[in-house]
Amino acid sequence: MISRITKITIATAAVAATMVSIPSAVLAGSNRPPTTPPAKTSICHYDKTAGTWSRISVSSQSVAQHMKHGDGLPGGAVPGQTGNIFDASCVPTPL
Repeated sequence: MISRITKITIATAAVAATMVSIPSAVLAGSNRPPTTPPAKTSICHYDKTAGTWSRISVSSQSVAQHMKHGDGLPGGAVPGQTGNIFDASCVPTPL
């Protein structure tokens, strides 16, 4: 025979397990779909302090701003270095 406390514990665990699987938007009553994080793009970012390039991922929406202040794209021209392009790791390489 199962005790009353055991039955309550089992019922409470079942309710808790069900609640974990319900998306928070549903619990909040929202009909909006979950938001999707912005797409990412790899860029070659210049670190002025170290004087080095590194490959980083940024929001696709911010690529234009990075290009304006001297960053580049893998496979693209190295800003300020005529005749050099970035390899896949953002190392400046002669054409």
